[in-house]
Amino acid sequence: MSQRVYAACAEVLMLAVSFPQSPSMGSAGELRQRLQVALDEMVGKGRSLGIQEPDLADMRYAVVAFLDEQILKSNWPGRNEWMSQPLQLVLFNQYTAGEHFFNRLRGLLGEGRADAIAAYQLCLALGFRGQYGTGADPAGLAGFVNAALQHVGRTLPRSDKLGPHAIPADRAGKVKSSNAPLVAFAAVGLLIAFGLTFALERLVHADVRKALDVLPQGATLPAAAAPGR
Repeated sequence: MSQRVYAACAEVLMLAVSFPQSPSMGSAGELRQRLQVALDEMVGKGRSLGIQEPDLADMRYAVVAFLDEQILKSNWPGRNEWMSQPLQLVLFNQYTAGEHFFNRLRGLLGEGRADAIAAYQLCLALGFRGQYGTGADPAGLAGFVNAALQHVGRTLPRSDKLGPHAIPADRAGKVKSSNAPLVAFAAVGLLIAFGLTFALERLVHADVRKALDVLPQGATLPAAAAPGR
C-alpha cells in the first residue's frame, strides 16, 4: 500500500476514529467547518505527495462517508442535528454514501487504482460498514473486504521486511485471535512513539494479514445493483 496515502489520510482518519468516544465535538456548524478544513488539508497533502486528482476525489468521498458513519455511532448531543445535514449532503448532495462507497470501490477494483483502493481499505480496516452495517449480508461485506485486502496485500512488503520483530510469513498463520488485545496495545504504543502515519500503516498491515486468514477465501463481490458508479 502506498505510504503517501497513509501520510495524506492519517490525521483526518484518526480524528474520525475518536468520534464515537468523544464527549464533546462542539456545535454541528463548528464540527462541519473543522472537518471541511481537515479534508482540504488531506487533499492538499495528497496532491503535494503526487496522488492523482481522480484518486484524491475518491479518497475524499470515502473519508466523508466514514466521518458521517463515525458521528452516527457517537453519543454527541449534536448527532441528530448533524444527521439532518451530514457532510455527504453538504459536499455531494446525497444521503447514500453508505451504498455508493461500495459502488465506487467496485469500480476502483476493476480499474486497479491502487491509491484510491488503499484509502477505501483504510476506512474498512477502521470499521466502516455503510450499507452492511446491519450485519444482514456478511457475505456481501466479506466480498468487498476480501477483494480490497487482496489488492492491498499485493502491494505490501514481505512480512519479514517490515522490521526486526515482524512475524515471518511461515509463522503468521499460527498467530491466534487471543493476541488481538496485544496487537491493539502495540498499535497505541506505535501511535504515541512514532506518529500517526506509521501507526496507521502498521495497523493496516496487521489487518490485512489477520483478515486474509479469517475471511472466506472464496468470497466474491456481490452483483452490482445497477450499472455505473
